[in-house]
Amino acid sequence: MTNAKPRSTYRHGDLRRALIEAGVELARDGGPDAVILREATRRAGVVPNAAYRHFESRDELLSLVRSAALSSVAQAMEEELAARPKKCRRADAARAGLRAIGAGYLRFAQQETGLFRTAFATPRAKWEVHEGEYGKGPSGLDPLSC
Repeated sequence: MTNAKPRSTYRHGDLRRALIEAGVELARDGGPDAVILREATRRAGVVPNAAYRHFESRDELLSLVRSAALSSVAQAMEEELAARPKKCRRADAARAGLRAIGAGYLRFAQQETGLFRTAFATPRAKWEVHEGEYGKGPSGLDPLSC
């Protein structure tokens, strides 16, 4: 019998984050249908059953991947907003802001088609709210709040 302390982490380290990141890459490559728990565990280098310590189902992982995709959309929109001219008349600033939001949205949709499809795969009423950075851009806004 040893006096070893119980481990606070699994061998992998931060498996939950690794699975979410693997899910994001799957979504980037193939949209929401490509987010498969077994493939995410393979990419994270663990056995499939390990995922169930962190997620009840594929839908829970997909929900977090969707939130991460929304965060990326919001970031693209905020980057366009930050790049617009700062000194102009109020009406011109409003138009420039609207154009920036649209340009960020469209640029993301064209450059990250899989993530874009994943971000908007289900109605907003069914989105789960997750704490942390997922679903929001650097300012704390999600794409629908911008």
